[in-house]
Amino acid sequence: NAIDISDPNDWGLYVEIVGYVYIEDGYSYYPLIVESLYGGDAIPFVPTYLFTNLSEPFYGTPSDSFMGHQGLRFVFEGYLFPTFNTEDPYAPDRIMLVTKEDSITPDYADDQEKTDAIIAYMTTLLNDNSFRPYDYVNLIESIPVIDATITWELISGNSGSIDFSTNQVQDVALHEDLILRASISVGSLSSTSDFIVSIYPFMIIPIEDFYNLREGQYGKLIVTVAEVIPNMGVVLQEGGSSYYLFAYGYDNLNEGDVVEIFGTYSRISGFIEINGYAEHAYVTVLDTDEKLALIPWETTLEDIAQRNPDFGHILRYNTIKGHIMYAPLSGQYYITDGINTVFLFAEDYSVLTQLESFVDQDVEIKLFNYEFYYTELGPVWTGIVIDGPNIISSVTLSNTEILSILEGYVDHDFDYQFLSGLDYLFSLTHPIYGGEIVITLDSISANFATINGNMLSLDDSEEPYEITLLISITYNSENTTTEKVITVNPYSDDMDENNPGSKGTLPFVDYTQVEGQFGGLYVSKVDRQPGFMGGSDMIVELQFPTPVSMGFSSYTLQYQDPITLEWHPIMWYDEPLQTTGDNFSIPMTGEYTLRLISDTGMVSNVVIVEYDSIDTYFTGWALDYGMFLTGIMAPFVGYGLELSPLNILDFNGDPVFNCYTLQWYRVNPVTFEMIEIVGATQHTYQTTTADIGYLIMVEAKGDNINAGGVQRIFAQDTVVIQNQGYISSASTAGFYLGFDYIVDLEDLDNLVIYDQNWVIIEDFEITQTSNPAVYYISCDLRGTDSINVTLTTLIYVVGENQVEFDYFSYGVYADIRNQ
Repeated sequence: NAIDISDPNDWGLYVEIVGYVYIEDGYSYYPLIVESLYGGDAIPFVPTYLFTNLSEPFYGTPSDSFMGHQGLRFVFEGYLFPTFNTEDPYAPDRIMLVTKEDSITPDYADDQEKTDAIIAYMTTLLNDNSFRPYDYVNLIESIPVIDATITWELISGNSGSIDFSTNQVQDVALHEDLILRASISVGSLSSTSDFIVSIYPFMIIPIEDFYNLREGQYGKLIVTVAEVIPNMGVVLQEGGSSYYLFAYGYDNLNEGDVVEIFGTYSRISGFIEINGYAEHAYVTVLDTDEKLALIPWETTLEDIAQRNPDFGHILRYNTIKGHIMYAPLSGQYYITDGINTVFLFAEDYSVLTQLESFVDQDVEIKLFNYEFYYTELGPVWTGIVIDGPNIISSVTLSNTEILSILEGYVDHDFDYQFLSGLDYLFSLTHPIYGGEIVITLDSISANFATINGNMLSLDDSEEPYEITLLISITYNSENTTTEKVITVNPYSDDMDENNPGSKGTLPFVDYTQVEGQFGGLYVSKVDRQPGFMGGSDMIVELQFPTPVSMGFSSYTLQYQDPITLEWHPIMWYDEPLQTTGDNFSIPMTGEYTLRLISDTGMVSNVVIVEYDSIDTYFTGWALDYGMFLTGIMAPFVGYGLELSPLNILDFNGDPVFNCYTLQWYRVNPVTFEMIEIVGATQHTYQTTTADIGYLIMVEAKGDNINAGGVQRIFAQDTVVIQNQGYISSASTAGFYLGFDYIVDLEDLDNLVIYDQNWVIIEDFEITQTSNPAVYYISCDLRGTDSINVTLTTLIYVVGENQVEFDYFSYGVYADIRNQ
């Protein structure tokens, strides 16, 4: 570690290191070399030889392969390299590559030193630790790397304290010390050594101490059931404490029950619970009807809304102020101040009724803070509102309080990294409380920026500069003024460097549909099935898009008279055969020409059903389009498809072999015109540029000797090309969007913009630039951290080439707040 790994001249040095193997459970993919049994300097090492034997593929992790080396001292020889990890300040800055298995050798002169090393390591595992019920004691029985075996014998103590078949500690009422004797054999040397295993019972701990446990650790408490929340769990409390604990998996508890409860610490989405579904968990009711008063905890909406979901948080009965909002799309309630928002779970209908009566009002509300939860507004913290007196009350915020909220809203608008040459939107009023926000520039800043309405425009510059905003906020008769200095960093739009439009125009596919017609009808299968009254029936299966997806209410199936060429409805029990679904499976007695007619009079494409007279039927198939076929991921041009052999049976249930032919087709996804792909008659097919914009379908036809009928199988999506997308000049006012291929303005009807929470940004305007492959998207991105822009058509998908991973990702990402 004294080597200067930042110096490239030191990269690749072949070094020798002496140290102990340490496996950091759950944290390190690679094992570590540490200075001593008790820690010290450490460096990860990579046994590269594990990955080079192609005849024996390596599974698992390198750490798994060195579990039997742990706690022993070895000499390592290998090459030293930097890890290049600059993001994690706690990550090691160097790593050792060990290329040969014999470059790791035990550092012991004889069997006695090996024996002493085993005793030292077992001392750290046993004597230096304390154990609780249900822990596992690591009683190592063999260490092949130093040719050692160990047998264990209980010398003194309660034999029932450990299940020696699993080495798991059992429940104990009092502290116990067990003496275990290890008989150690290393080579020709045998010896014994005694170790102490100290077992401590689970003591009753307060709720506050339970929060200090780690994931999966057991805790035992005596508490009172404060609330039983239907379908969620129970809230536990202790007298005189504002700490509460949520419990789930414990049944038949009532409010006021005093219980001894035992379970594991569990943290889910930032919320800590005691888990009653854990093995050995239990609850015992000690007393009843001892309900305690809830102790409120005064805090702020911001405090709850801004908590880090990566950490666990204490459950309290919080009192907060905010504005009740109702979301009609989901029928849910929130409390917000315009920036900070908490989703409200109602305990029952009574609470919902109270929430409804306070919609669009400022309130003080009592709630238990709950987990981080995904809502229609994105992921937010949640709260559980329980039924009770005075849980919600109307409040009137003072002018000073509302001015403070407005000031926070302004700060939120300007909490961005500002770039020269771009425009930024800001608010002129608060969405809930109104008021007036006036922002101007001081005399010096006016030389570098302008304000027009609610847009701040920053001048181009090759050097950083600062501007001072003069902020005046007025609410009713009160006013506050302040200054805010923002730093503007240089920015140069790099869109031209990406050479948008360099790949020219996109392939053309004629999707023109005849007026009054629609596509999507096809015959998916024709075969025969035994009849109910003996004999057999030809069964025809038709597939089509649902009427509602096409703007209709229903379909009627029609056939064409082969003589008059007129269309008539197929009759079913003396009624025209109609559906609101997406398929028919019907018996037919001959060759038919079919179509659908909608309730509005539009008709589908026409299909022909050929008669099948051979008593066989299709029973199974699989269509695979995995990357292993061609190395290209579906649905991108060049990907492969492989149809498994079809299962065809006769009426005795016996398989019929060598009885069908295959033909691949490209199908127009709008008109459903089928185009035969000449020469494509095998079980595998690789898509080509001629397939772009088409669906791929394979048709299996019986040979009409041993088998009859037809089975048609479609790939899921049209074959598309990758259209690399680029975003530049992204700010709260919009961004430029460019493409490798020239894209028609009409295609951008399919453009979808998501914020960082995958909430769709609905309102935006599109303006084409002088480059037909570049557009400017004007949209209000105030409060948005980042965006992901997707555009998918029948011919192409817009995304980004992830060069590092050799992968094309759907959508184009841009950081708005911290670019």
